Order: sequence, then structure tokens, then C-alpha cells
Amino acid sequence: MATHPVNNYKRVYMRESLDLYFGELAEALRKADPTMAPEEIILVGGAAVIAEYRFRGTADGMSVIIQMTPAMEQAIGQVERKFNLPPGWLENDFIYSDGYSERIREVAVPYKTFGDVLHVRAVTGAYLIAVKLRSGRKSRRDLSDVVGILGEHEKRGESISIEDVRNAAAELYGDWESIGTPFRAFVEDVIRAGDYEDRYVTLSVEEQQAGDVLRKFHGTSGVTASKPNRINTLPDHQKTPSIQARFQRRQAQRDIAQELEQEKE
Repeated sequence: MATHPVNNYKRVYMRESLDLYFGELAEALRKADPTMAPEEIILVGGAAVIAEYRFRGTADGMSVIIQMTPAMEQAIGQVERKFNLPPGWLENDFIYSDGYSERIREVAVPYKTFGDVLHVRAVTGAYLIAVKLRSGRKSRRDLSDVVGILGEHEKRGESISIEDVRNAAAELYGDWESIGTPFRAFVEDVIRAGDYEDRYVTLSVEEQQAGDVLRKFHGTSGVTASKPNRINTLPDHQKTPSIQARFQRRQAQRDIAQELEQEKE
């Protein structure tokens, strides 16, 4: 039987890809166990953005919250092989990031149901903005996504106020101060100015440049920036001195790389 070469690279997902892959996933789940209870996937990050908004049409990854049952794991593998997707194409490591909160499951809204066996929900609106601010990755699309979400809601006649964002952050993470000071100031300034289209373009360029620097640095040093904040989410008993030192070294290396690039500009 012919086999496809394994794709070890990140895939760019389009909006249409979501429905295609989730439809196939539902079919694989149904075949695995026709009597099984429906499974659920919650879209976060870029996957939630392209599912619910139109200001950008692609995502660099598919971050989700998912209960990895044996049937789900088998079905994911089948879809991966059928479409030659990279291993771990459904990225479930969001639960280790600063952006994760148990309350996300309560505030996610329905996206679509596939084959009556797979319910997909997504984080949207002020809650998604709070998640993006909490993550606060300048080398990803977090900040431009915040602006894009604000701009699209304004066009819909459903403007998001700073109070909406503060309340969402408090509901997810305990209080508004759980968001870093620079990111609180950022969203307050963006909403006050209301220059969403211009700000989105500027931030998109800056994030692309920052991402290029980190990808280049990652390729030469072996340092990864995929989970820069995971140390903050570990239980206290796991925050051993050796683990803390490793994360601190990686963070320092990332900071140095960014400073060097800024000096070149």
C-alpha cells in the first residue's frame, strides 16, 4: 500500500480546512464506535480567529482544548495520515500556557457540529481578546488579533468596550491585573484611539518581523519559543530549581536574539 511522506513542518490552515478536517474526524469517530457519546473540541488562538472572524483567513497552527480519549486519538491519527498533516496537527499544549483557564470551557460558544458525534466550540469576543492579552506573544499574532477582533466587532455594530475586556479577563483569570501591565495599556490605548485598520496593518508587519527573528534563532540554536510561559502554569511542586533555571536560560536567549535584531535595524 502506498504511503505518503510525513510532513514535519507547520501547516498553514485556511478557514475551509477546519470544516474539512473536522468532518473527516467526525467520520473516523463514528466508524471507531457508532454508539459513542459525542466528543468536543474547543478552538482557541488562531483556529478560533479564522473560524469566527474574517480579518484574516489563515492560521499557523490549530490550537485546541480536547479530551484525548482512545477513540479521539485514533481518529486524529487517521485524519493526519489521510491528509499528510504534521504530527500533533491538533495542538493541545495550550493547556500549559498562561492563556489557559478552566473557565474557557464555560465561555466558549458553539461553532459547528459534525456528524452528530463532534461538537466544536470556539472562544470569541472579549474572552478571546483576554486570552490573547494574557498570552501576549509579540512574535505571534496575538496583538494584531486583538485589534482585528475589536475592528470586526465594531463593523458588526457589536463594539467591545474596555469594560467588556476587563470583565472577561476577571472571569477567566481572577482579575484585570492578571494581564501584564504593557498589554493592559495596549488594549486601553487601542480602544480609546479606535484606529483599528491602521493599527492592524502596522502590528501585522511588526509581528512578522519578530517571528522571522525567532524562527531564525530557533533554527541555529535549538531554542524553542513555542511555550515561553509554561513555567508559570506548572504546579509549585514541579517548579524545581533545575526547571526554573532552564526556562530562565531560554527566556534570556530569546531576549538577546530580539535585542540583537533591533540593533541591526
